[in-house]
Amino acid sequence: MSDPLIIDKSFLHDGVLIIAAIAMLVAALSDIKKLIISNRICLFLVGLFPLYVLTAPHEIMWLHHVLIAGAVLVIGFAMFTMNFLGGGDVKMLAAVSLWAGPKMIATLLLFTSFAGGLLALAFAVAALYRSRILKIEAKTETNELIPWHKTPVPYGVAIACGGVTALFMMSQAV
Repeated sequence: MSDPLIIDKSFLHDGVLIIAAIAMLVAALSDIKKLIISNRICLFLVGLFPLYVLTAPHEIMWLHHVLIAGAVLVIGFAMFTMNFLGGGDVKMLAAVSLWAGPKMIATLLLFTSFAGGLLALAFAVAALYRSRILKIEAKTETNELIPWHKTPVPYGVAIACGGVTALFMMSQAV
């Protein structure tokens, strides 16, 4: 018979996964509202990862996870310098990659890419509709016109979709 005062380790592990998923969704909401992903959320995800490792019912090769996140950060920084990704997107993708590690990085990137493509298409169609049908041009804070095909996309939403999918699949593998 088990002691009711001892908390099951897998219960804690699942709780950590849920908290990480919530943090990813908060980052996505922030990106939708302000086109900014808070450094605090990215740091929170990175800081929560050791708790995930400690509560895991099986051994986690945490160094491999760190190497994956580092590689994603380096590649993401290169994409940032070429204006393919925003700085917040790079930080969030690296933080989420830490969680995905070598086993789920392909899943994370595949679902993020798919969601990002749908998101970009939806934003482009909405901007085209506004500019062509409604004759309303999007403007920046300085009243500068934004062409419909250059509409900013909150890519943190796509990263959160990929991250939550990877977390869900990780929880099922346990």
